[in-house]
Formats: sequence, structure tokens, C-alpha cells
Amino acid sequence: MRSPTNKRSKTNECGKIKPFLASKRAILLGHNPRVSAWIYFVALVSTVAVAAIVAVTTVRYTPTGPTDGGSIVLRSPSYIQLWDWFAATFNGNHIHQIFVIGAVVLLLGATVSAYLNSGLLPTAVLVMGPIFGLFVNRIGTPVPVIDPHEPGLSYAPMTLLDAIVWGGESALFLGLPITILGFTAGAVFRWMLSPRRIAERFESS
Repeated sequence: MRSPTNKRSKTNECGKIKPFLASKRAILLGHNPRVSAWIYFVALVSTVAVAAIVAVTTVRYTPTGPTDGGSIVLRSPSYIQLWDWFAATFNGNHIHQIFVIGAVVLLLGATVSAYLNSGLLPTAVLVMGPIFGLFVNRIGTPVPVIDPHEPGLSYAPMTLLDAIVWGGESALFLGLPITILGFTAGAVFRWMLSPRRIAERFESS
């Protein structure tokens, strides 16, 4: 026969484990499942929107950096121009505002997501989704191909699978630092002044 002391100790242990698991789950998935679902929805819409806009638009521009064409104005898919601008911005040759503004918007989105709901996974999807939507448009662009049966370097259009992998790698490489910074900032703001306290103040007033 089990003693009441053993039952109480097990009950206390279970009472300590459940809040611990709940807090860990909230950090990973978010405090409110509905808010997390809305964040996933916004991420999906923004990903599709960015991918569609880049896919259907064509632009006129003068290449810079590695693809410098001097004064020649080319007409090409917007992804090629955006990649050219991104390379120049990343290398520090010329800062293009579109990437600075985009990074700031993603950082603010990550901060707001972490502040309102925590949830590292929804925040990461919110940040990395639009980046994936941009870089997945590399599909069909010429990429170097090494053929063991033919000497030299040849080019072939990038396949859909390779474009998906490229988009995922780019989203992870570029989105992870933004996610970490935004999530940390949102967590700090949430610790300083939680949304629940703000809601309680409005209700009391």
C-alpha cells in the first residue's frame, strides 16, 4: 500500500512538470494557437505574393557588380535584377534600399510576432517565407553544369527541385539572423511589458 507522502510527492512533481512543458511549448509554438495560425497565414500570403510579383514582373536596368554591362540597358526577369542588386548590397559595393527596407520590415514583423505570441517557429516562418518566395524564382535561370562527358563548363536552366532547395537554403541563411534578433527583441519587450498587462489596463479604464 502506497503512503500518502509518495502520492503527494508525485502530484507535486507532475504539477511542476506541466507548467515547464507548457512554457517550452509556448516558446516554440506560441502562447495562443489562433494567433499562431494567423501568423502562419500571413507568412503564406506574403510568400506567395513575393514569389508571384517577382515571377511576373520584368524590368529595365543597368547591371552592376559581377554582371556589369556598362551603359547597356537590358530587359530581363526581375529576379535577375534583384539578384544583381542583392549581390552588390551583400558585398558592400552599392547598398540598394529595397533590401534594407525588406530586412527592417522582416525584423519588425519578427519582433511583433514574438511580442504578441512568442512562438519561435511561427516567427521563423514569417521571416523566412518571403525570402523563400524571392529566391525560388531562380527556376529557369541559367546555372553552370559540369558534364563529365563534355569538356568545359556549360549552362542549363535551373530545375524546380533545385530552385526549391536554393530558396530554402537562402531563406535559412538570410532569415535565421533576422529571426533570432527579432525574437530576442520581442521576448525582451514582452518581459518588460506583457500584452496581458496592457489589455488589463484598457479593460480597467
